[in-house]
Amino acid sequence: MPSMICVAGEAGAGKTTLVRGVLSAYPQSLEYLTTYTTRPPRGNPLEELGYIFVTKEEYEQLRRQSTKLLVLFFCYKYIA
Repeated sequence: MPSMICVAGEAGAGKTTLVRGVLSAYPQSLEYLTTYTTRPPRGNPLEELGYIFVTKEEYEQLRRQSTKLLVLFFCYKYIA
């Protein structure tokens, strides 16, 4: 059965370093999921890696077509 691991923490906590290390240690078992989000880009290209920014309408279309994980965080919606 497929499982999902979610890494969360404050900015600068080392999430990216941890994820890169785990992915390199288990390349055949794990993959990184790109996240679709309705939140606006913040303007820092490094912070935007791993996100696909969509409108609320695009999100709703993805939601209807997807079997992926859906998350509502504050007022923004995410699909991974």
